[in-house]
Amino acid sequence: MSTALDGLRQKIEQVLAFDQPALSVSVVGDQVMVVGDYFLNDEGSAPAPEGPMATFAVRVLFDPAYPSVEPLVYETGGAIPQGRHLNPNNTCCLGVWEQWLVEETDHSVSAFFAGPFRDYFLSQTHYRLHGEWPFGELPHGLDGIVVAYASVLGIDADKKKVVEHLRVFARPGWPRGHWPCPCGNGRRIRACHKIELANLRTAILPAMAKRMLQRIESPH
Repeated sequence: MSTALDGLRQKIEQVLAFDQPALSVSVVGDQVMVVGDYFLNDEGSAPAPEGPMATFAVRVLFDPAYPSVEPLVYETGGAIPQGRHLNPNNTCCLGVWEQWLVEETDHSVSAFFAGPFRDYFLSQTHYRLHGEWPFGELPHGLDGIVVAYASVLGIDADKKKVVEHLRVFARPGWPRGHWPCPCGNGRRIRACHKIELANLRTAILPAMAKRMLQRIESPH
């Protein structure tokens, strides 16, 4: 077993030990697997005496390159029907991973389980009870990726504009003032969105911009 895999396994065990006693953690091949019943508890609390809000049978596969590689989450008990935010490969659609990586500074295993993972199953529970999504709903496929990236960039959900912005950030070096502004109005960056682009640059480094460009050009 590699040091990276064993270290990741230990981190996951520590995160889940307090309030998820029905989840087991093991190393399977070159991944860390979490399997069992996930208890959807009130946020930030220990399991309530009356029991969890809901229980889901799950399997989660972590790559040793986490958080660069998104965990694969499966709901294995049949509680979530097709068409309700399941990907074509039957993994749970927790959102657009790059959006979480850019918008959040804490990418720890604990932050994953408390954030995208819990939010997904909370949303599914709320929808089952009330028929609406508590955090809103992204479109499926490429449209959802465009909306998520546009939110990160603070622009309209227009694929062409999203791509132009990402191309600026994918270039090496700071966005130079003489470059055309990616907003498309014909001005140079220095006379247009210089401040906004400078602020975004701290979160969207060239490697992340290239990753986002690749995702938007090959959404599947």
